[in-house]
Amino acid sequence: MIRWEDDAIVIGARKHGERQLIATVLTKEHGRHKGIFRPSKLTKSTAECGTVVQATWKARLSEHLGAWNFEPLYTPLAFVLQNPLALKTLNAACALVEVCLPERDAAPKVYTAFLHLIHQFEKADDRLLWLEAYCYFELFLLEQTGIALDFKSCAATGTQEELIYVSPRSGRAVSRQSGEPYKDKLLALPLFLQQVDKERKIKDVQEVLAALTLSGYFLNKYVLVPHDIEAPAARHRLCAALKFF
Repeated sequence: MIRWEDDAIVIGARKHGERQLIATVLTKEHGRHKGIFRPSKLTKSTAECGTVVQATWKARLSEHLGAWNFEPLYTPLAFVLQNPLALKTLNAACALVEVCLPERDAAPKVYTAFLHLIHQFEKADDRLLWLEAYCYFELFLLEQTGIALDFKSCAATGTQEELIYVSPRSGRAVSRQSGEPYKDKLLALPLFLQQVDKERKIKDVQEVLAALTLSGYFLNKYVLVPHDIEAPAARHRLCAALKFF
């Protein structure tokens, strides 16, 4: 019998038979991991997306699906259930983690970043706070999959002034002057992501949409499409909801 314990965040659960779930979690030391969870009336809520748990996994052999026992540690649900946009953001983050990370590969940095994002929902009424955190989380996921975008200086001239575009080929910033002849082919670089003014905070939802368009382009190009994975429906729902703000 194999048994281990780890801190974990629930990122998905689907029915398996009448009384069981196959729950997917992001663990601190064991990566994205699946197992069978048998909820009771008292423990059903621990399988909700975004719940932080002390997870115990047991299986006869390491290659088996195994079974979970969850001890709840923290949940953001009290903050997001009454805020549809916050709930959509949380679900998008969970869905993206599930499709971007290989199963059972340790990803402690992603776990830590995801935990930080989840705690931002404590200020659920300050939507720009957690939306900004989510934008950075998507870029961080890209970096952890080996795709690091560079917004520090212009790819063509090296200048750090007026960086308003990103090259879809190189993932590097492009200045206003250098990008002008090609602006229809370049991606927009939101002001809050520019490296020149690191203290600048996000100002409106339009910047969020621009940031998600940017990260979404590279997620599709390098992570999803090459592995024949569709972008999560939860992320589509978040982007669609943002267009009404």
